[in-house]
Amino acid sequence: MDLETEVNNFLGERKRLIEGIAREYRQGTPAQKIAALVSARRVFSRDQVLEYLRAVKMHDVAHQALADAGLKEVADVSMSGIDTPRAAYINLSADPGQTPDYEDLPRLLRVALAPYLITFAPPVDDEDADVDEKLLGGESVRLVKMRARS
Repeated sequence: MDLETEVNNFLGERKRLIEGIAREYRQGTPAQKIAALVSARRVFSRDQVLEYLRAVKMHDVAHQALADAGLKEVADVSMSGIDTPRAAYINLSADPGQTPDYEDLPRLLRVALAPYLITFAPPVDDEDADVDEKLLGGESVRLVKMRARS
């Protein structure tokens, strides 16, 4: 037995399963049904699957928001996967030297995401860090649902 081959096979199958979970969800299968099936087989926990599918939805909605606003060429939306932190992220992909309004892009992204009730998460590692500066500096910023004002 070649252990390295077996590990690679396992990781490949795991990746296909995770992609299948997202595909089923995107095709309309309810998250609860997917979570029940996967957790019953003890592959991933129910909560892990539901949190991952929330990230899938956040990713897809944010991607659509950028497309609707004509900003998909200046920013990318990505996901972390089923392992923690199971979140969607946004980062700028525009070239600062070739984008006249580059410094205004964080504001434009917020405006595009707002109708979908999505915004940027405040930085966890450095409370004083400015999210706009992180974006403009090439870092990814986590996306979160907006909270209602109380």
